[in-house]
Amino acid sequence: MTELSKYSLESLKEGGLTPEEALILSKWVDDGKVGVTKLKAESFGKLYALGYSCQDIHHNFPEYPLSLLLYARVMYKWDEERSSYRRSIQENIAEAAINARAESIKFLTEIAGATHEKWRKEIMEYVANPSKEKAPDCLPNSLTQYGNLMKLLQEIVNPSSTSKKTGSESDMSKTTPLVSIQVNNKEGASVNITQSDVKDALIKDVTPKP
Repeated sequence: MTELSKYSLESLKEGGLTPEEALILSKWVDDGKVGVTKLKAESFGKLYALGYSCQDIHHNFPEYPLSLLLYARVMYKWDEERSSYRRSIQENIAEAAINARAESIKFLTEIAGATHEKWRKEIMEYVANPSKEKAPDCLPNSLTQYGNLMKLLQEIVNPSSTSKKTGSESDMSKTTPLVSIQVNNKEGASVNITQSDVKDALIKDVTPKP
């Protein structure tokens, strides 16, 4: 118990104990009560790291006084272990979220690719023999649907023409296309396709680290 005798009441409070807990532990030390084995302290320390308080542990294991658990908390640095455990959990959650996002992007890309192949085949068969082949379901059936299709094509080919220009950086980040396509209709027509910083950042974000 001499190892804890150097702790003052104020230092115990600064170490994370409430004033009431600091008083309980100080009295325990002053009374020269026995401590707790390291093995048992580690077992309870794992519960504390998971978010249980010393009061919770005492409630479920009443044979161990609250003062004894507070002693183990300070003596074996349970608060540091809890902080370390939480940081580890947060890092794992962040990594899992990035991996899930990467898998989702890959999955949706594969669905889009499969859809393109299916519809492309149906369209080619129909165009080759429209009198005998059934029109693909993806073709527009009204002027409204056709107009929506042309609008979608315009947004893909020239997204800047349909984006609202604002001075807000957050708004610009929402409307910045992943790929910018510029069509030059002058003599020597050319098409320039440029990847934006947004796409580069997204690729970097979801690329697994070595």
